[in-house]
Amino acid sequence: MEATLALSIIAIVLSVGWMAFGNLVAGEQTTLKFRANLVLQEVAAETKLAGRYWDETITKTDFLVEQEVQVLEGSSVVVLALVAKRANGQVLANWKEYIYVE
Repeated sequence: MEATLALSIIAIVLSVGWMAFGNLVAGEQTTLKFRANLVLQEVAAETKLAGRYWDETITKTDFLVEQEVQVLEGSSVVVLALVAKRANGQVLANWKEYIYVE
């Protein structure tokens, strides 16, 4: 009886610890994704301001940002596609925007 109770308590403590660890790891990933989205918004604003409408790879803070630009045929619309990656290649955020260029 005592052994069963002790094992049950150990199992509960380990379960709670595992859940806390999982939440901590998920929280870190969420923070990274949020920061990556902010970086993509910043790069998009800089691109529009400077008129840099060409494909390029930019290193911004801890992220590698790949910029791809497509011009829609027969129009003055440019499609700006941005992808934020970590150094290990893990994709954290995507951004796509249609821009009217005069």
